[in-house]
Amino acid sequence: MTEDQERILNGRYRVESLIGRGGMADVYLSHDISLDRRVAVKMLRPDLARDPQFQTRFRREAQSSASLNHHNIVGVYDTGQEDVEDASQHPVKVPYMVMEFVDGVTLRHILHGTPRQTDHTDSRHTDPDGPSADFDDDATRAVPPPPPGSAHSGPSDSENSDSAETDSDVLAIGDTGRVHEGPESLEPEEVEQPLRDKIEHALGRPLNEGEAAGYLTGILAALGYSHRKGIVHRDIKPSNVMVDQQGNIKVMDFGIARAVADSASTMTQTSAVVGTAQYLSPEQARGEVVDHRSDLYSAGCVLFELLTNRPPFQGDSPVAVAYQHVREQA
Repeated sequence: MTEDQERILNGRYRVESLIGRGGMADVYLSHDISLDRRVAVKMLRPDLARDPQFQTRFRREAQSSASLNHHNIVGVYDTGQEDVEDASQHPVKVPYMVMEFVDGVTLRHILHGTPRQTDHTDSRHTDPDGPSADFDDDATRAVPPPPPGSAHSGPSDSENSDSAETDSDVLAIGDTGRVHEGPESLEPEEVEQPLRDKIEHALGRPLNEGEAAGYLTGILAALGYSHRKGIVHRDIKPSNVMVDQQGNIKVMDFGIARAVADSASTMTQTSAVVGTAQYLSPEQARGEVVDHRSDLYSAGCVLFELLTNRPPFQGDSPVAVAYQHVREQA
C-alpha cells in the first residue's frame, strides 16, 4: 500500500498515511467513516502474512487487546483482513486491527527523543530500546504528548479521550515520536516550559519523583486490570507506553501477551527469549513460564529508567543484558 492511494477497508476505514513501521506490522492513520473519528489501523506486513506463526501472533494480539477495556490501555475496536499483493505481486490476505489513535508520544520519546528521520514521508523505524529478544516492535506513532508535571502527576480516571490517537498503541506501536527540527534535549531551565514545547524535544534528564510516580501509576493500573483478566503483557518498556496530550498513560502492544492459564507455554520459542532484554524479568531471561510478577519486574525497570534516564542493565548483546537480570544488581 502506498500513501497516495486511497484505500477503504471493509467499506468503513479510510487509510490516510503511514505513521509507524515495526518488525511485524505497519500502522496507518485512518478515518472511521461510520463514526467520524480518527483511528489507527495496524496491518501485518504482507511478506509475513503467509507465515502461520506471524498470523497466529497477530491474531493473539488482537484478541488479547480487544478483551481489555481500560482507559490506560490502547483500545482495539475492530479486526478484518485485506487482499493485497506481496513484494512478488502474489495475492495474500493480510489481517489488520483497528485501534484507538493516541495523540501523544511514548515514554521513551519523552526521556530520550526519537532519531531524526531522513525521509519525512516515511515513518520507518527500528526498535529504539536496543537489544530485543523476540524483535517485535511495532512502530506507532507520531504526534505528541508530554509528561505529567507537578500540576498533573498522573492519569485521571475521568480523562479518557475516545479519540486518542494512537503506538500505542496506537496499540502496538513502538515509538516513532515526531521528527525533531530543534535540539535533541532541553536545558534544565527550559523544562518548565509549556508541555506543548516539551514534546518537541527529548527532556534528556531523569524525571522527578512526582512525574515518575504519575507515569508508573498509569502503567500499574493497566497491568492490574490486564492481570485480573488473566493476561500477562510480557513486554513492558518505555516504547510500549504512550502519553497523550493530557498526560494520560496508554499501555500498548500486547503482541506477545499470554493468558496466565496457558501454563504450558514458556518464554522460549525456537530457542529465543521473548521480550526486550533491558526489561526482562529473571524468569523470562531463563526461559521459564511467567506470571503477572514478570510484568511488575519490567515496570520496576521502567521506573528505574524514569528516575535515572537509563535502563538498569546495558550490554553489547541481548544475551549479555539478560544475564545481568539473572545475576547482577542494578
